[in-house]
Amino acid sequence: MQPWLKRMLFAVLAIFATWILVIVYWRNNMQMPSTRDAVTYLAIMPFTLLISVYIIKRSGQGLLALTAVTKANAGTENTPAQQTETADTTRSWTVFIISSTTRTRFGASAIDILDAIENKATKFELDPDLTDPNGYPILSGRIEDLDTSVAIANFKQFTTAQKLPDQQWHPEDLRTITLAHDVCLDLALSIISNPDLFEIINNPGKSANTVTMPMIYLASCLPTSWTTQQKQQVTLWLTYLLVTQGLPSDYVMPHPLNTLNLDDPVLLIDKINIRINQQNESGLHLIISSHSFIGEHSMMASTMTNARNISRKIPGEAAAGLIVTDLKWSEKLALPTSICVHRLTQVNRDKSADDGGKTKPDTLIKALENAIKTANIEISSVKNVTSNTDESPTRISELYEALNIALPEIDLTTNRFQIAAHCGTIGAVSNLIAIISATDLAKKSEHAVLSICNNDGLTRSAIILNYLQAD
Repeated sequence: MQPWLKRMLFAVLAIFATWILVIVYWRNNMQMPSTRDAVTYLAIMPFTLLISVYIIKRSGQGLLALTAVTKANAGTENTPAQQTETADTTRSWTVFIISSTTRTRFGASAIDILDAIENKATKFELDPDLTDPNGYPILSGRIEDLDTSVAIANFKQFTTAQKLPDQQWHPEDLRTITLAHDVCLDLALSIISNPDLFEIINNPGKSANTVTMPMIYLASCLPTSWTTQQKQQVTLWLTYLLVTQGLPSDYVMPHPLNTLNLDDPVLLIDKINIRINQQNESGLHLIISSHSFIGEHSMMASTMTNARNISRKIPGEAAAGLIVTDLKWSEKLALPTSICVHRLTQVNRDKSADDGGKTKPDTLIKALENAIKTANIEISSVKNVTSNTDESPTRISELYEALNIALPEIDLTTNRFQIAAHCGTIGAVSNLIAIISATDLAKKSEHAVLSICNNDGLTRSAIILNYLQAD
């Protein structure tokens, strides 16, 4: 049908519909229309209706045209090439590790862990103070010389002075707090012992390079079983500890990212990377993660949630901390070597690896390949691999298969370091220790190191740490 004929038919139907409605209205109300009523309702009203429909239609077409132009302009302003450039820019963002520390059953540094793994000296011992439901001692990753008395006394004194509400703490929680305390003091010492920072702290505004004091942010990853109030109290106390060690209180504060309540320290590093490069958040960023499973409460919780796997889960405890910073402070501190941390890549599995059956390595392979692509390096540049992998057969086989396929040149007997498998169950601390171990391996080998996280049921993570020699 021709367009003009459609328009005419519509006009005729609209006029007849109006006449019928008006006539029905007059008849129902027993009204005899005057000449004026007849002209108004039978002529002017239909004409007005048709004019209104025409105006509305033309206005709608104008708006659609304007929207199309706007979209076209937006598409022109943000071309695919520019979108790719933006993606490439964010992928190239990096941060720099300037210091790190750990607390495990092997000692107070990641080197102790690596040496123990290389020397096959990671055998677990029966723990007479930790028993199974039948009363028999079990294997554990207990830190034998851990003394909680001093740290906990300090913590309770702080919460009392600050009038913070009392919290319920289990024995393993007190061990977690103590380990976080020890790591925090190590990080504070590393800041104060740096000659450039020492000069700035003790002679503000008078240092040779006239550099102002950097902001010091403290971020924490504490047990997921803790309440928000428990985490906040411990984080505030750790921040206070930094000040007691001589760091100026005006420059020390909890990190804004603490409000996100992140439970993965590697993801926290990546979030800090984004803030540093996107918001120019210059300063020193301290990350502390601590967790102890050495206690009856944790044993009971583990038995209830992992009944099928409890025989394979060895409770452990550990803490770790590191300091990351931006390029400006990395250069100003004049470190002999720098470890560059690239962006984190994460890929989720279609189903949980805890659901039973064989765990295919496809998702992990994709994650580590993306990490290498993000770092813009050759696969051959990666000389070592660290992971948070525990002793679960599904996780170990997944790691082996993924590395054999994606990194066939890596010698898995000498260049692969699994953290949780040798420390016991230590929660997300194993993720951070894997990063710190990769840092030491990068310094030792002067090559890139790949760090992998595959303990989670769904998420597979990979990140590259690269060695940079100072000019």
